[in-house]
Amino acid sequence: MEGQPIANSPHTGRFRMTEYIGIDVSKQSLELWDGTQEGEVPNEKGLKTLKKLLKKRYGGEWNETVRFIYEPTGPYSNYLRAFAAEHEVQVYEVNPKKSANVAKVLGNRSKTDVVDTKMLSTFHALLTEEDFGVPEVDERAEQLGAELGSYEMIQKTRTMLANHVHSLEYKSGVTKKLKESLEKELGRLGAMEDQLEKEMEAVAEEHEETREDLNDLLSMNGVGVISAINLLYLS
Repeated sequence: MEGQPIANSPHTGRFRMTEYIGIDVSKQSLELWDGTQEGEVPNEKGLKTLKKLLKKRYGGEWNETVRFIYEPTGPYSNYLRAFAAEHEVQVYEVNPKKSANVAKVLGNRSKTDVVDTKMLSTFHALLTEEDFGVPEVDERAEQLGAELGSYEMIQKTRTMLANHVHSLEYKSGVTKKLKESLEKELGRLGAMEDQLEKEMEAVAEEHEETREDLNDLLSMNGVGVISAINLLYLS
């Protein structure tokens, strides 16, 4: 395949070529295309199958040879980002709007995983080495993100259940047992919300930089713990 040369290997002295791998990320799998070969591996924690495939194709120093190009797809990209950070792989995360525009230019009107990976792999022609970088994974931010997502889901569930319980007041045939059971579930969800809020605040308080920012945000009128944590997470 056609690629760009990168530094000589300190171990072999051989001149190596950069392999640009387009990756289409989905919930279940990662579809790969390096310009000549397709591949598919499960989107699993640790991505052991991906590592095995890369080592087989590109040798023991695969992480110095390959560059990943992919479009982030919410939480489904997290395993790939963490994998690249762990193995110090250079990546370029494609803005979804930019990838859509490139697809139009290339005439890729059909939406398939293979088409996506091939389109993504062509991005390297538009990029320089400075556009690539090893992703940074902030474990504290990842924890806050997971807890925020869980908090919001629980809050939505509790609100829906509360509305349902309220609507039962206008219906006949509602037993005391049913009402008490639903109210008990509401209490449990509320307790989970409170616990998550305390845990997120504790995580932010553990570190000096986030502790100061959290206190500054909480000193503002109308800003509560959840709003402040959201702002910290997004910053």
